[in-house]
Amino acid sequence: MHALTTLEGVTPVHRTAFDPETERASTAIVRAVSTAGDVDPAAIDPLYDTIEPEALDRLVAHGARMANGGTSVVGFDVDEWTVIVHGDGTVVVYDREATEAELEIGSQRESDASLADDGTDRGADASS
Repeated sequence: MHALTTLEGVTPVHRTAFDPETERASTAIVRAVSTAGDVDPAAIDPLYDTIEPEALDRLVAHGARMANGGTSVVGFDVDEWTVIVHGDGTVVVYDREATEAELEIGSQRESDASLADDGTDRGADASS
């Protein structure tokens, strides 16, 4: 699973919404992934290969019932897609390769920024 709520710098392939009070999250995810891939829902890998659909449905339904408007967020990969599901019923589908590339770039930027904040130049020759 992904410990993130948005993927800054990565353009979603598909974004949709569903009503968590009347539709199961797992059904909405299958529909969103099949739309993103332009394939029949039966052609995607079963969700239970990645995540427990009933637990996901309960988590999202619980988040939707919370007084704060449903702040639960779950992210995981299905086939070649990264899926982010919000408790308010938002489903965002990203291309997994683009997502992984952006996460690598983001990690490198954070590392570079950390080095710059440290004030030390670890690339300099200590003997000069």
